[in-house]
Amino acid sequence: MHTSQNIESLLKGGSAAWNKLRQAGKIPREHIGATLVHLFSANADLSGLELVGTEWEKCDLSKVSFRDSDLSNAYFHGGRLQECDFRGCNLDGATFEQIKLVRCDFSGAKGLENLELAQVDLDRVIGLGGEEPAPAKSAARTAEVEAAVADSQRAANDVARAAPLRASGVVSPQQFDNLQSVAAAAAARLQAVRASVRDSYAARAALAATEAIKDQLTVVAPEDGIVLTRYAEPGEALGAGTPVVSLGVVGRPWIRAYVGEPYVARVKLGQTVRVRVDGYPDSAFTGRISDVAPRAEFTPRAALTERERADLVFGIKVSLNDAGGRLKAGMPVTIEIPLLP
Repeated sequence: MHTSQNIESLLKGGSAAWNKLRQAGKIPREHIGATLVHLFSANADLSGLELVGTEWEKCDLSKVSFRDSDLSNAYFHGGRLQECDFRGCNLDGATFEQIKLVRCDFSGAKGLENLELAQVDLDRVIGLGGEEPAPAKSAARTAEVEAAVADSQRAANDVARAAPLRASGVVSPQQFDNLQSVAAAAAARLQAVRASVRDSYAARAALAATEAIKDQLTVVAPEDGIVLTRYAEPGEALGAGTPVVSLGVVGRPWIRAYVGEPYVARVKLGQTVRVRVDGYPDSAFTGRISDVAPRAEFTPRAALTERERADLVFGIKVSLNDAGGRLKAGMPVTIEIPLLP
C-alpha cells in the first residue's frame, strides 16, 4: 500500500483509532512525501514522525501534536491549524501559505530561519514572531523588576552617602540636586515597572476569561466526520439543546435493516454478514450484527393469527468494518445473512 494513502486513510478513520494504533506500535514512523487533502482531525498524535516533504492541502487540524516530528520541506496550504503543538519539530524549508494559525506553539522548533510564511494569519501564536512562551515572559518581567529595584536602591544609597558630604562642602549643591533627581527618576521607573506587571497580569486574566467564554460558545464535534445537514446559520441565536448540525461518522458506517419474524430466531448478535452495493457489484463488505430490536415493527396492534405474524419484522443494526469512505449515508444496500440452523 502506498504510504501517503495509508496515513491519510488512517487519519480520516478518526483520531481515536489512529492514537490507539500508535500506542500499539502499528503506525510506521516514516511518511515521507505523503499528501493529505481536506483532512479534519482533532487530538491526533503525530509526534516524532518522519513527515519530510508532506503536503497538507486545506486541512483543518485542532490540538494535533507534531512535537519533535521532522516537517522539513513540508507544505501547509489553506485551512486552519488550532492549538497544534510544533514544539521541538524540524521546520527547515517548510512553507505555510494562506493558512490561519490559532494558539499554536512553535517553542524550540528548529529551522525557523528557513521557514517561509506567505499570507499567514497569526492569532496568539507562540514562538513564531508572535507571543513569547509564558516562562520567557515571566522571566523577562522578573529581570526588569529586579533591575529597577537595584537602580532605585543604588540611587537612594548615593543620596544618603552624599548628604553629610554636602553639609561639609565636599559635594556641591548642584551635584547633590543631580543625585536626588536620579534617585527620584529611579523610584518613578520602579513604580512604573511594577504597575506594568500588575496591568499585564490583569490583562492576561481578562484574556483568559474571554477565551473561556469563547470556548463555551464553540461547538466541538464529538468525533471526526462530515456534516450531513446544517440546522442553523451563522449568527443565529440558539437555545440550549438545539441541534446545530447532523454529523456523519464516516469511519464507522452502520446499516439499519429488517428481518422477517420467521427468521429472526436464526440470527444472533455478533454474527458476520456480507453487504453488497450497486456501485461495487463484484465485491462485498464485511459487517456484523450489533443490535436486534426487542420489538416488532409494521405490524397490527395485536398479532394473533399465523398470517398476521408473517407480517412482523424486527429491526437490526449492522456495523461495518472500515469501508475506506466508499459507503455513504443513504445508500441502498443488500445484506446477505447466513441463517443459523
